[in-house]
Amino acid sequence: MNLEPSTKFSMNSNNELKGTEQDIIQLVMREQSLGRKLKHVKRSMISFFVFFLMAGAGFALDLIFEINHFITWVIYIALPATGITFISLTVAFVVLKKKQNKLTNINTEIFNRYSFTSRNSNQVIWE
Repeated sequence: MNLEPSTKFSMNSNNELKGTEQDIIQLVMREQSLGRKLKHVKRSMISFFVFFLMAGAGFALDLIFEINHFITWVIYIALPATGITFISLTVAFVVLKKKQNKLTNINTEIFNRYSFTSRNSNQVIWE
């Protein structure tokens, strides 16, 4: 027995879109969850971009002043590592943003196209 609510909606013979209240709640919760994930990814992107700039500045200073070799190796490791991490976070941000936009569009369409009334406690019908 599957206790998780489905996210599928069905159309009955009267062209009414049917689904449970849990379906709506689940869609809204997923959209909010993606919003929180996006906020964390955005913060991480900013942090790693700052680290990347700092490593780039260190690299430039190393080229100009020829600092000792330990710092040089730290910079050579930090520059590509932060760059690759920043690019990965950017890709994750774009993917999550697309998913959030898709869910937002679905939720907006459901709430705008159909006025819903509860006919019993478990079933919501959009007309």
